Amino acid sequence: MNNDKILLAHGGGGQLSDDLIRHTILAGLKEDGLAELADSAKLNLTSTSVCFTTDSYVVKPLFFNGGDIGKLAVC
Repeated sequence: MNNDKILLAHGGGGQLSDDLIRHTILAGLKEDGLAELADSAKLNLTSTSVCFTTDSYVVKPLFFNGGDIGKLAVC
């Protein structure tokens, strides 16, 4: 990582985000499976496997014509 500070731009999902994750976060973790940077976690259950994933987004304003952030998050 070329910066000694984490910038707002690191949260943009681009090259700076990738650098932060690969060179700062992953460098401190030794857990198997993290280095592939998959979009989900594979949960091996007794009888089957399930992939679990999350996503986040920001809506401003919280209340808008036809709904609100809570309704949008559940739909």
